[in-house]
Amino acid sequence: MTESHSPSALSGWAAKNATPSSLAWLVLLSVFGVFFGVPILWLLFAPSKIDVHLIDMPPLSFGTFVNYARSWNVLLTYNNSIILQWLNNSVFYSTFSVLLSVVISVPAGYAFAVSRFAGRKLLMTLTLITIILPGSAMVLPLFLEMNLVGLVDTRIGVILPALFYPFGVYLSYVHFAT
Repeated sequence: MTESHSPSALSGWAAKNATPSSLAWLVLLSVFGVFFGVPILWLLFAPSKIDVHLIDMPPLSFGTFVNYARSWNVLLTYNNSIILQWLNNSVFYSTFSVLLSVVISVPAGYAFAVSRFAGRKLLMTLTLITIILPGSAMVLPLFLEMNLVGLVDTRIGVILPALFYPFGVYLSYVHFAT
């Protein structure tokens, strides 16, 4: 016997299995979806309007595609196209930080999982403790270290603190240990 997947069959299934708890979650998630979705929609619609239309027209209304082109042109010509330099920096720093972090985290996790050496448990414990440290608690010590060795305002000074990623080490350790 085959089950039909018509809309009435699915709505019957949903009606049988719907509980007040699941409906409450649905309402809560819908409210959060609207709460976080409307600003994103506004960000998509705002560049299609000129300044006056931002105030006069409804917030989620669409202006014109010509205004999108103007907004993009203003963005690209602002401060001698500095946004392109910012984009280039973001791609450069994130790419090298991730690649070098993986190059360090995977062998470290493998060494923790496979090798037995003195201080292994202590190092693993310190790695796990570093996971729970908030990043903001590390800003001043990292700055002082980078300043001490003269790496402030350099590319390596931005990439170097991202090299040791304790969660990546732990994840690699768990992977290789199983």
